Amino acid sequence: MRTRAWLASLGLLSLAALLLTHPSADASVPAEQGANDTDAAFEADADAVPTAVAEVATAATTRPVAAVPVLAGLSGAATALAAQDTARAIAIVEGLAPAPGSPEWFAAGAIVGRAHRLAGRPEAAIAALRPRAEHKQIARHFPPDVLAVELAQAELAYARTDAVDTAKADAALDDGIGRLRRLEKFEQLRNFAQLRVLRAQMMAEQGGGAGAARRAASALQEVLQEYPHHPERGLLWLEHARALARAGATKDATAELRNIAIERNGEPEGIAAWAELERMAAASGKPLAPLTWSERLTSATAARRNKRVDVSREILEQLIADPATPSSIRTQAEHARSVTAAKQRDFGTCAADLRKAYAASGSLAVKDDLLKCLEKGAFYDEAIDLVLADLKTKKGKKKQYRAAIHWEALDLAVRGGKYERARALLASYEKDGKAHGEERAWLHAWLAYRLGDEPAAIAALQAYEKKYRGEAGRRARYFRGKLQLRSDDAIAKAEGERTLRAIAAADALDYYGVLARQRLQDAGAELPPLPKLAPVAEELDPPGRGDAQSILDRLAASYGDAWPSIERAQQLYRAGYNDEARRELRVTVQAYTTRGKKAGGVRSEDVLVGLGWKANWKFPRVAPTKAGRKQLRDKEVVEDLREGLREVAFAMQEPHLYVKLSTPKDAPLRSRWTVRAFRPAIEREARLRKIDPKHLWALMYTESRFRPHVVSPVGARGALQIMPWTAHQLAERLGETDEGHFFDSDRLFDIDTNAHLSAYYVAELLAKFHGQAPMAYASYNGGPSNVARWLAAKSQGPAPLELDAFVEEIPFRESYRYAKRVTEIYATYALLYEGELPRGTNRVDPSFEDNIDF
Repeated sequence: MRTRAWLASLGLLSLAALLLTHPSADASVPAEQGANDTDAAFEADADAVPTAVAEVATAATTRPVAAVPVLAGLSGAATALAAQDTARAIAIVEGLAPAPGSPEWFAAGAIVGRAHRLAGRPEAAIAALRPRAEHKQIARHFPPDVLAVELAQAELAYARTDAVDTAKADAALDDGIGRLRRLEKFEQLRNFAQLRVLRAQMMAEQGGGAGAARRAASALQEVLQEYPHHPERGLLWLEHARALARAGATKDATAELRNIAIERNGEPEGIAAWAELERMAAASGKPLAPLTWSERLTSATAARRNKRVDVSREILEQLIADPATPSSIRTQAEHARSVTAAKQRDFGTCAADLRKAYAASGSLAVKDDLLKCLEKGAFYDEAIDLVLADLKTKKGKKKQYRAAIHWEALDLAVRGGKYERARALLASYEKDGKAHGEERAWLHAWLAYRLGDEPAAIAALQAYEKKYRGEAGRRARYFRGKLQLRSDDAIAKAEGERTLRAIAAADALDYYGVLARQRLQDAGAELPPLPKLAPVAEELDPPGRGDAQSILDRLAASYGDAWPSIERAQQLYRAGYNDEARRELRVTVQAYTTRGKKAGGVRSEDVLVGLGWKANWKFPRVAPTKAGRKQLRDKEVVEDLREGLREVAFAMQEPHLYVKLSTPKDAPLRSRWTVRAFRPAIEREARLRKIDPKHLWALMYTESRFRPHVVSPVGARGALQIMPWTAHQLAERLGETDEGHFFDSDRLFDIDTNAHLSAYYVAELLAKFHGQAPMAYASYNGGPSNVARWLAAKSQGPAPLELDAFVEEIPFRESYRYAKRVTEIYATYALLYEGELPRGTNRVDPSFEDNIDF
C-alpha cells in the first residue's frame, strides 16, 4: 500500500498531544477540557511529548488545567498507537515482559507490529506480527483476520521496499497469500473484500514465471469485477495489464494498457500505462500507434469523468482547432467542450457552444442543456426569453401549453431575482392556468414583499395562513409577524410582536421559533422563557479509555461466550486497534437490536469493510449465536446488555449507537441526540480553523446522525458526508494527497480525516460568505458556486435582501430544508451547552469571496 505520510498532517499530531496528555481523550474530553485546553496541561509532562507534537498542542491551547498522568503499561501503549505516536507505543511495550502465549503477549505484538508498519519499518513489523499470527492459540486471544491483514500489509510493504532481498520478499509474500486464502472461510470475517484485494496485490508483487503471472492476473481480474468501486481500481487495472504482459499475453496486455491510458486519462495510472506501451514498443522495435481521432475524443470524456477537467478541455480545444479533425468529431468535441466548460464553471463557453448546437439541431435535449448552462451562468433574462420563445410556435396557441410555458418562465424569474418580471409572468399565467393554487397564493405575498410593498404582503400573508396549515402556515405567520413588527402602525406592530412571541414560545428550537426570537430581540421586545434542557450525564462526567476497557472486560466475562464480537472488541481495544474494536461493537449492537433480521436504513460500512466497493449494495445480516438468542429471552440480561453496550458506546466514541441504545429514562430525546460526538477530533479541528465546533456537530447530526461509515446514494462518505472529489480537492489544497495526487476515499470513514477536511471546508465557506452561517450550510449541501450565484441574483431586487428571505428562496429543495435544519440543530447545541439561543442578524452582506467554489 502507499505510504501515507500525509496522515500526520491531518491533525494527528495534535491528536497525539491531546491523547498523550489526556489518556482518556480517545473516548471523550471532560467538560472542563477540550476547546479550552492550555499550555499548562502540556508543560506538566513536556518531556513525555515529542517536540513537534508539543509545539502543535501548545499552539492550540488557551487555559490551564490540572496535570495528568504519564502513559504507561499496555493501556498506555494502546493509547499511543491510537494517537499514531508509534515511537512511544514501541517504547512502552519494550518495557513490558508479557508471557508468550498470554493475551497481553498477543496485544503487545499487535501494537508493536502496527507501530513499526506505520513508521515505515515493515521488516520489524513482520518480526513482531508473524509469531503471533502463526501461534496455535491466536483465535483464542486475538482476532486472526485482523492480525493477518496487518501482517499482509507489512509483507506487501516489505516487498515494495527498495533494495529488498527478492527471494526473502517472495517467501514472505507466499506465506501471506496462503494465510489470507485460508482465512477467507473464517466465520467472523468482517474484511473479506480487503483480504481478497490484498491477496491479489501480493500475487501481483510476487516474482516467478509465466504461471505465477497468470495466477496474479486471474486474481486481479476477479477483484476488478467484484469490486468496481475500489478506490485504487485504476492501479489494480494497471497491475492486471502488467501481469498479462509478464504471462506472455502481449496482445491482450497492449490492448488493456491502451484502454487504461484512454479511460484513466489525467490519472497517474493512465500516464504509467502509456509509458509502459512506449517501453514495450521500443523493446519490440515497432512504432506505437498514436491515438485515433475517436480515441482522443473518448480520452477527453474520460478525463472529465475522472474530474481532470483541465486535461479534458485541453484535448477538446486541440481537436476543435485542428483543421484536419473530421467534421463529425469536431461537432462532438464542441458539445463535449460545453459539458467540460460547465464543469470548469466557464458558462460563457458552455452557452456559446450550446447556442450553436441548438441553432443547428433544434434538439429539445440540447435546449435543456442550454437552459441549465444559462441559469448557472446567471444569464437569466436570456433563459426566460428562450422559454417564452415557445409561445410563438403552433403549440403556443393552446391555452394549457401557454400556461405551462409561463409557469416555467415564472419559476426561472423568481430563481434569478427578477421579481418585476416574475409578477408579470404570474399575471400572464393566471389568464390561462388555474393550477398551483397554494404556490400562487404564496407568490402573491412573496413578490409583494420582495418588491417592497409590505402592506400588500401582510394582507396576502394573512389570507394565506388562514387557508394553509402546518409548516406552510408557520412560515406565513413568521413573515407576517416580522413585517408587522417593523410597521409604523402601532396596532400592527403589537400584533406582530404577539405573533412572533407565540411562535417562539410554541417551539423555541423550531427554525421559525429561532428566527422569531431573534426578530423580537432585534426590536427589544419581551422574550418568552426558554425551554429547560440538560446534557446527558455522560457529557457532564465523560468516561475515559480505562472505563471503556473495564466495561468491555465485564461484558466479555459475562457474555463473551455467547457474544464473540464483544470478546473481539475487548481484545482489539486492548491493543489500540480502535477502529476494528468499534466495528465489533457495531456488529454486537446490530445483532442485539435486529435479532438477526435484515438491517435497513442508510447505506453504511458499519459492519463489513469494503462493502461500498461492490457494484450492488447489500445490507448484511448479523445474527446472534444460539446462546445469544437464548440470553435475549431474559429481560434482565437484555437490560444489562443494553446498559453496558450503551456505556461502552459513549466511551469508545460510537455516538449513534449510544443514542439508539438510550431510552427516555436515560435522557430526553433532544438531549440524547445533541451529544458532542467525536469531541476530541471536532474541537481540535475547530480550534485549528478558528470556527465554532457547533457548526460541525450540527452538520454532522443532519448529515449522518453521527455515523462515521455512512455512504450516501451519490457517494458522500463519513460522519460529515464529504464527496470523494470534494475531499480530493481539499486535500490537494492542503498538500495532503499521496504520491501522484492520489486520495483514498475510504479515508473519509476515519473521523480524524473526515473532521479535518470538513472543518477546513466549513471554515472556507464561512470565510467566503463573511460568516453568514446559513449560506455556509446551504453551500455544504448545494455547492458554494450555486449559493454565490443565488446571492448575487437575489441581492439585486428593489427591496434589501434579508437573511431569512434568502434562505426561503433557496431553489434546491434539499438545500432549503438542509439549511433550516442545521440552523435548528445549531440552536439546540447552543441552548444545551451554553444556556442560550444564538443571537443572529437578519442583514445580508451581498458580497462574497472567490476563495472556494466547489
